[in-house]
Amino acid sequence: MARKAAKKDQNAVPGGFNYGILVEFFIFLALQGFDIYCNYGVYFESSKSLDIYDDYSAALLVSNDTQPRGGINLTVSPLGFCSSSTFNTKKTIELFEQYEQTLEIYFAFTIIATIIFCLHFLLWVITLAFSLMEADFLQENWELLVNGKIAFTLAANFVQDIPCSTIGIELYLLRRGTNGLICWQCSMDPKCTSVDYLETLLAPSSQALSLLIVAICLTTLWKAISSFFRWSRVDQCDVFIIRATTSLFAGFLYACIIMTPAMTILKYRYFTLPGVTAGFISDLIDKLFIIGALFWSVGILTVCCCPLLRLIRLAQ
Repeated sequence: MARKAAKKDQNAVPGGFNYGILVEFFIFLALQGFDIYCNYGVYFESSKSLDIYDDYSAALLVSNDTQPRGGINLTVSPLGFCSSSTFNTKKTIELFEQYEQTLEIYFAFTIIATIIFCLHFLLWVITLAFSLMEADFLQENWELLVNGKIAFTLAANFVQDIPCSTIGIELYLLRRGTNGLICWQCSMDPKCTSVDYLETLLAPSSQALSLLIVAICLTTLWKAISSFFRWSRVDQCDVFIIRATTSLFAGFLYACIIMTPAMTILKYRYFTLPGVTAGFISDLIDKLFIIGALFWSVGILTVCCCPLLRLIRLAQ
């Protein structure tokens, strides 16, 4: 009886240089690089706004009323969501200082994010270089490389994406709203006499924040999908379709979890502001927020309860 030809293991870790790893490296550069770019985009836009507020802040030292010198009284001249704005000198100075401190915290997390990106980039370069020089490098170090990828993914999400998204939204909220810095700037600027001009003051920060949120969503989704796909490799059989579809589902859930803190702020603070229309995005956030909040609750309960249950078990 003729021997059956041995089937080639399609899930085995390939030897030598692998073009799939190279493609993943370029995707990492594109998405993670775009994420870092958006982080700095929010910082530089916020810093530019801070410089403008610095120029106007001198008037706070010589004005104690609600109508700044050289500006307009927004309670007399209604203007969009700033129509009922009144500005007390002491509270405005406190808001200005809070904005400056928040920006400094955001910059610190951006620097940490840059360091994580550089270290992750170095890991990729080492992986590609050694896979070119040593034929068995990927096979011998596959588990270590996958664990390193997962570690950098978690570090980037919990040290970069969650803080930067929430603090970035907070920077935006300090400017938006009836008594925000944008309305204060409008009251100081003689040119701010129309809703269109008011929107131009807010547009750069809105665009920078929108790009950041999109970048975080895309990057988190891809990192979760690719990490889970690499981690779920099975040498005994070819289950590519199962791994791929499961990775997509796991990536979606993980992205919801990472974006839950940002969605919380948007849901309870942004969409409640005057002049903000709660449309399709608000409804989508409401649904995704439930998913993310459920997993956060399960995770927190697990972290809190498991040590207690272990103590009970050991006590018995």
